[in-house]
Amino acid sequence: MSLIAMSNRQMKANADIIAVVTVKEKMPARWSTPDAALPKGIQIYESVNENGETEEFMSMMTNNSEFIYADLVLEVNEVYKGENVPKYILLRAGGGTVGDFTWRHVEGCGPEDYELGEKYLVYVEEDSGYANELGPNHYGLVYPFAKYDSKENGKYINWAGETANLFFLDFF
Repeated sequence: MSLIAMSNRQMKANADIIAVVTVKEKMPARWSTPDAALPKGIQIYESVNENGETEEFMSMMTNNSEFIYADLVLEVNEVYKGENVPKYILLRAGGGTVGDFTWRHVEGCGPEDYELGEKYLVYVEEDSGYANELGPNHYGLVYPFAKYDSKENGKYINWAGETANLFFLDFF
């Protein structure tokens, strides 16, 4: 899957909520199938990485609709965009490990990239796509640069090394 980078202006326009949040709970990862079971048709392959280590990876799903995800409960600390934002929001983060299978959706934005008790700046949108069928009232990140890890002096840095300024909510 390739993701086209959005400008900060596009991310702001697409976001329903821009907020500093604290991770309060991380639900276990699960498959997106109705019964949370391993989808049919997945094949496992082995590959050798640059260090000579053998790694397993799974094939793309035949219909591209099954995936692994985990829900995160986020406490909203500061709101920079959004009306009537609740105290807690549910973020559906693509990726995670279920049994022997690990799937990574976007570098720096999967459930493994969030730590309990840590604060992040996130741009999120209400999920109205396929993942919404798995349970409504949750949000997804405005990809691919919409999660910033907290740093000092009011600066937040995303996985691509871009910095957000909370005063202007713009890159500098």
